[in-house]
Amino acid sequence: MFSIFLLRKVSAVLLDVTSAPGAARTADSAEQNTKLVELYGLITEGASSFLNAEYRLCALFVVGIRLLYTPTFLRSTVSLFHLLCPPRLLLNLSFTNYPS
Repeated sequence: MFSIFLLRKVSAVLLDVTSAPGAARTADSAEQNTKLVELYGLITEGASSFLNAEYRLCALFVVGIRLLYTPTFLRSTVSLFHLLCPPRLLLNLSFTNYPS
């Protein structure tokens, strides 16, 4: 919910240098608007690249942890059905004693 609020607030900002209070439209304002839009595009591209890298890193971490713990799961009394059904797996891990 908070992210939607922030998205609406940010998207309401005009990319026009003359939209600031007290600013007047001049011959230079068109060039400044062009630079502002270019800067906005570069920031958007950088933020998207950063988020994609973060999501990729998180996915690799989750897959790595899963592969690391798979032998532990297979040695336990958990069936293959439980491995494929995470909610049931979580319940079994919470209430089952596994042999060392």
